[in-house]
Amino acid sequence: MPDTRAGSSAGDAGTALAQLARLLGQGEHPLKILGTIAAEIRRLLSAYHQSHPARSGMPREELKSRLEVPTKIQGAVMERLALAGALTEEGGRVRLPDFQVQLTSEQQLAVTTLLNRFRASPYLTPSWKECLQAAGEEVVAYLLESGRLIRLSEDVLLEPEALAEMVDRLRLELEGSGEITVAEVRDLFATSRKYALALMEHLDRAGTTYREGDVRRLKV
Repeated sequence: MPDTRAGSSAGDAGTALAQLARLLGQGEHPLKILGTIAAEIRRLLSAYHQSHPARSGMPREELKSRLEVPTKIQGAVMERLALAGALTEEGGRVRLPDFQVQLTSEQQLAVTTLLNRFRASPYLTPSWKECLQAAGEEVVAYLLESGRLIRLSEDVLLEPEALAEMVDRLRLELEGSGEITVAEVRDLFATSRKYALALMEHLDRAGTTYREGDVRRLKV
């Protein structure tokens, strides 16, 4: 059976462009309208990349809010542009196809310095506020977007390697004992209750564990 998804997407986008032509162009050809929108998207993305070179792209919702395009057809138009290679969307962020994240030498040093602090104390890491103070918002955003840090809660961040180690050790503990408390997690990793709780709530959301009273158990 032939795959009609691409054709359907293009068809939906074409319908949206026809609607846009009626709404904004008074019968103007939809491809001309598309060209106008594409030029505005390129302008907005180029300006964003210049202002935030360490970010992987502009948040999709921010881009949509700045486009003077009816909301009901924005998604279809942006999909059409993505199919045409005029933009790239990943993880809720939109960028120009040829854009690459760029860090200044100072930002690169901040990345190295901050990650060294995480590695020196992998289970009791700098808080969100401390990260911002040490490296700045752009660097912290880069580390999160690139997956080099994971934010477990409002204030708790870990390196993915440390998180994986903690999950493996917790699995072993739970397979042996059947249950574990936040206090026991705290002691297991010589961390604080805040970090232990953030870890367990993260695992609850991920479907790895579930809470039963004051203990956590492995989810089968």
